[in-house]
Amino acid sequence: MCGRHWDNLSVCAWTSSAAFNGKPEWGSIDADTLSPAPFSFSGGKWLNTSSGVIDALTGAPAPFGADAYGTGTYPQFHSVFYAGPDDTHLFRCTYDTDGNHPAASCQRWNVSDDSAIGSTISGRGFAENAEWDLPYLIMADVLPKSAGYQQSAYSWQTGELVWTQSLDGSAAVPVGDAIFVGEQATQDYGSLWQEDSSYLVAADTGDIRWSGNVAGVLGVSQGIAYFYTFGDVSGEGQVVAYDLASSAKTPLWVLDGPASDATLIMSGSTILALSSSQRQLWSLSV
Repeated sequence: MCGRHWDNLSVCAWTSSAAFNGKPEWGSIDADTLSPAPFSFSGGKWLNTSSGVIDALTGAPAPFGADAYGTGTYPQFHSVFYAGPDDTHLFRCTYDTDGNHPAASCQRWNVSDDSAIGSTISGRGFAENAEWDLPYLIMADVLPKSAGYQQSAYSWQTGELVWTQSLDGSAAVPVGDAIFVGEQATQDYGSLWQEDSSYLVAADTGDIRWSGNVAGVLGVSQGIAYFYTFGDVSGEGQVVAYDLASSAKTPLWVLDGPASDATLIMSGSTILALSSSQRQLWSLSV
């Protein structure tokens, strides 16, 4: 492992023989891999590795979290990792599965003396792509239900249960002051793999603000939510806008996507589409 500073990417500021400790890539009952990507927390201050937590700036061992690791090949995985928005609001989490019986747990953690605080939160897994740096909630308990899943949100500050919802989706992606719930979320591309029942819920209460059949969410700006739908095999898909304050299920407008391979992202009040095959970038101000 090599740590590089942004102002000098040509050399390693530090090196480590430890491997990255990936978080569970799938979060509910069918985990089949651990993400090999770097998994930092506390605002990028610390980094989970296969040999404990290290300082992301220096590569030195952290004063806590020496037991962090991730190992296994399908269908058996075992992982211990730390997550949270800052040093005073951290959780120590575990994830174990033999392919059929996954188990997950999280417990608030005191970094000053490397000790547990309060009781343990237990469940079958984590919401897929749950945003570990979300400052006020942790999605830590996704349970299969006959009508879908149960999502439970816990406070980083206290570890207390904030809200529970039974929604047909195992993925959770934060969008401003809301959370988008659907199937197999892919936050990097602002979409889901499946165009199915989806929900936008208030992050602090779990109340449903919108529901419908879309592939994913791009973002929310000034009370308008912008979603993405897949087209047919040769189609480009569509961007769909809904007014969250309206009870109407009809969209404000629908716009065809510019290319079948376009990657859509939203920044502020601008939606960008990038096509690698056409080598073009489109911009839409909303």
